[in-house]
Amino acid sequence: MTELAATLSAHVEAIAQTLQTISVKDDAATPDTQQSLVVKEGLLQDGVSTLISDAATAAIGGAGLNRLQGFFQLQAGWDGPSSKPLDLSSIETFSNFFSRTRIRPPRLGVFMSAQGNLVANWPDNNNKLIELEFRSTEIDYFFEHSGEEGMVVYGEIGINSLLDKLPTEHAVA
Repeated sequence: MTELAATLSAHVEAIAQTLQTISVKDDAATPDTQQSLVVKEGLLQDGVSTLISDAATAAIGGAGLNRLQGFFQLQAGWDGPSSKPLDLSSIETFSNFFSRTRIRPPRLGVFMSAQGNLVANWPDNNNKLIELEFRSTEIDYFFEHSGEEGMVVYGEIGINSLLDKLPTEHAVA
């Protein structure tokens, strides 16, 4: 057995043991709970930095990265019965957005919505909130200065549309 095959086999075994633990601890475990625990036991062994782009890491900084690691600990029901654990596709959208735009607000905050999506917000130059919620295929936005809120489909056209809406001090990094 090659070293790679042995490593993969060990990861598969760890995931199987995690799923067994879930069924032993909680017969009512939901798929969301299972995803959360599998992620913690599997993907996070190498740290969150392997799941998020360097550009997104630079944008959120060390404190934001620590918050993100904490979000991985949250399971279904963390914020009421319908709340969900962190959605991995939200991380991908978040990471790609910061890689493509190079936006680096100086006081960016990172949060998680009850739907399991990453949320980034920061104050503009007038101390009015800019908020983005990253879904798997969309980015929801809210600009306090204008009261404008909406959604863009994730992709080149959607990101360009969103950048056109951002206050000018954040449209270019």
